[in-house]
Parts: sequence; C-alpha cells; structure tokens
Amino acid sequence: MPLLKDMPIEMDPERVALDMNHNRPNEPLLKAVTAAMPLLHDLIEPQAVYTELEVLEVADQKCRLKVNQNGLEGSVQLGPRFELMSQARLAVAGVSTIGPKLDEEVSRLKESGDLFESYALDSLGVMALGEVSKALARAVEARAAEKEWGVGLRLAPGSLVGWRQAGQKELCAFIPLDEIGVSLNPSGVLIPFKSASSLIGMGPGYTSHTVGAVCKYCPRRETCWRRKE
Repeated sequence: MPLLKDMPIEMDPERVALDMNHNRPNEPLLKAVTAAMPLLHDLIEPQAVYTELEVLEVADQKCRLKVNQNGLEGSVQLGPRFELMSQARLAVAGVSTIGPKLDEEVSRLKESGDLFESYALDSLGVMALGEVSKALARAVEARAAEKEWGVGLRLAPGSLVGWRQAGQKELCAFIPLDEIGVSLNPSGVLIPFKSASSLIGMGPGYTSHTVGAVCKYCPRRETCWRRKE
C-alpha cells in the first residue's frame, strides 16, 4: 500500500490568522499563531496511506469497489450525492494524519488555562492535517495524469452531506490504518482525532485535473473558516 511520510508542512502565520478570523486582521490572534508555529512542527507526524480501487458500480446511493491485488470487494453507502462518483473508473481510498502529540499538547494547554494558545495550536493542527490531505490529493492527481484522466472531488464520511459518519467503517475496510498508527473507534471516529479519510474518483469522464472540495454541498458553507471556493 502506498505511503506518504515526512512531507513538508509550510503555512504562512499571517494567512492562517486571517483565515481563522474570516479575513479580518487580528493582532493578538496573529501573535498566538506565530508563537504556536514552531511548536506545531515539533509535534506533528504527517503521514498518509492509500489504496487504489476498481470502481465496479455506482448505483442506488452506493459505490461498489474492489482491490485488484487481493480481490477484496465491498460497498460504501455514499448517500444522495452518490453521482459524484459516477464518472470514476478507479478510486483512491486514503487516510491522512498528523499523529496524537498535538492534541495531547492542546489538552494540556486547556487544563493549564492557556485557552487562547490552545485554540491557536488546535487550529494550526486542523490546517496541517489539511496540508497532508492535499499531499494525498496531489498523489491522486499524478496517478490520473499518467492515464490522461481527470479527477473528482474529495469525498469523506461525515463531510459529504448524506454520507454518515458510520460509513467510515466501510471505507476504512479498504485502508491499512495500522501502517500509519491510526485506528477506528466504535463510533466511526478516526483515532488520533487529527486524522481524515477520503475517497477520490478518477476516470476519463472527469474534466478537472485538480481534486476539489465538497464545500458547496455543505450546510455550513457560509460560516466555515476553512471553506474552499
């Protein structure tokens, strides 16, 4: 199974602070983000693991998938937006993580009363995880380019409207989580918490060569500070 490790995480503190505050300058927030940045790099362990799957069928709100190497077959219940995978010939199921250390430090800061510092560090962790997921998306784009195909959106249980968090179990059955020290709890939550799954389709029917986000389908799209256009 392909692994991505030790990818560089580069973020501009000023841009991060602006994003966190809906593009409004905030000097105390910028100061907290800038101070937290070195700590972020000491604490994160950016990794991702992914599996390439054959798309057998997309119908009835489901996507049926197969791992070509070992014949493992299964379905993921995508919900009403299942058509987003309808152009896929192949799909990549993956999980990204930054490890547990940052969340442990965020909890320590909260317990000691350093709430603003914990908020800044936690938000940086969310954005760092996003950068790891982008690295995974770039790997999918490169694979699709080899075939002269396009790529679809990044879909995930709990993020795509209608694909319930419980669907994490179906998706992660295709992914060797232990390769990057990630597990799935009984509620369908990835552990460590700063981990994220994705399912990305690729095929000749897609017109985009860049993996997109599902923000336009999200009911919180107008208020989310991490919204992508």
